[in-house]
Amino acid sequence: FGLRVILAINIPASTFMVLMADPIVRTAYMSGEFTPAKVGATSVALVWYSVGIFAWAGQAIVARGFFAMQDTLTPVLLGSAVTLVFIPLNYVLMHTMGHGGLALATSIAATIHLLALTAFLRRRLHGLEGGKIASLVLKVLASSAVMAASLIVIRSGLGHYVNTFSRKGAAIEVLLCMVVASVIYLGLLKITRAEEAEFIWRMLSRRFAKRGPNDSTDTAGLIKTLDEDRP
Repeated sequence: FGLRVILAINIPASTFMVLMADPIVRTAYMSGEFTPAKVGATSVALVWYSVGIFAWAGQAIVARGFFAMQDTLTPVLLGSAVTLVFIPLNYVLMHTMGHGGLALATSIAATIHLLALTAFLRRRLHGLEGGKIASLVLKVLASSAVMAASLIVIRSGLGHYVNTFSRKGAAIEVLLCMVVASVIYLGLLKITRAEEAEFIWRMLSRRFAKRGPNDSTDTAGLIKTLDEDRP
């Protein structure tokens, strides 16, 4: 269930960041020495790093399956094996794609690591409800595709009213698209009656209701919520 929630949150997050890389970079960095000319190169790196968001987040959940069985060795061995693939992959992709290749190599390595961890854990537990995971992924991909289409429409029209190449305009673009994307995606997930959608709604409501200076909404926060809500 934790893995399904991770996928339900991070696949659309990856989609959003890939499509919105340019305005996100403009909003976060464009000032002073960081000129508009530098936005493109930074956006390329963000795109390829964003592709692997789901894998980085998923590792934290799957690895805990091994830790719960007092097995800390298997995740380390698998991570070491992935590193042996990661090093030459960096070299190859860097020479074909430049700095974007380094980012893509990182995402590929994270994905391989997640798949390896999941495969070994599945064998150890004699199954991981693969049917439920596959069903959820199909719903998430379909909902993310509709969300992506809406973002493309919004971005194509917003440029007529706001200077999205400025930092302020890019911030407006990111904020508006974030709100619309969240409503569309979570709404579609709820329509498809995905069990994970209800959990995400509860998690978001709880996090915002008791948000404090030391609160976190990262994977550690999700794991804590899972521990509280699930037997």
